[in-house]
Amino acid sequence: MYSLTTIIELNKIDRKIAESETTRHCSYVGSVERGFVLHSAKLRSTVFVAGGPAAQKFARRMQGLRDPATRDRIIESYFN
Repeated sequence: MYSLTTIIELNKIDRKIAESETTRHCSYVGSVERGFVLHSAKLRSTVFVAGGPAAQKFARRMQGLRDPATRDRIIESYFN
């Protein structure tokens, strides 16, 4: 059992927001030679980018990206 003071202090701690259908991020896996499988977080779907020039273009666009929103936007663009 916690005291009221302890409960108030615990409620002040920032919590990581659980991933849900509206907060999850896109992902991808693969290689330039064999191609990439892209997963859309919004559509809950996948698409394949075949190896070769298309995969090279995708890899260049994703290189060094640290911002999840930018990464999501690039991956989602393949589903339009």
